[in-house]
Amino acid sequence: MPSPEHPANFISLRIHLVCRIRRGFPLIPDHLQPELWAYVGGIVKRTGLMLYQVGGAKDHMHVFFGLPETVTAAAAVHSIMTKSSVWIRHQDVAKFQWQKSYGAFSVSASHTDRTMSYIRRQKEHHSRRDFDTELAAIARAYGIVPTNRGAWTQES
Repeated sequence: MPSPEHPANFISLRIHLVCRIRRGFPLIPDHLQPELWAYVGGIVKRTGLMLYQVGGAKDHMHVFFGLPETVTAAAAVHSIMTKSSVWIRHQDVAKFQWQKSYGAFSVSASHTDRTMSYIRRQKEHHSRRDFDTELAAIARAYGIVPTNRGAWTQES
């Protein structure tokens, strides 16, 4: 119970995480995507995060989650990327690995539904534009000027 000695904390931190497969290889087959997204959702929940949406395409993943006050964004991202890599390698995708670099963007409560819808419509988005174009658009929306788009495709 909040008191003057122990005031309540009010935390509302929503993160839109974008992870790409190392070197941009399209290693997540269509038939495995629903299972991977469900597994990642479980990772999010077991890490103590609030799950909003998971989705993606053959070469990348979007995870939209809420952070509690006890988990850092870096710890959440590390858990999601590490545990999902192990799982997908056990699905006979032997060379699977997420790139070390990723995008993590804050999302206001008023944009929660829009962000969830955007992630649900990944197949539609990627019929019109590639990952580099998508990430550059997201970055620009957050006032980030992409200076080296090739970094996403050239990392070894």
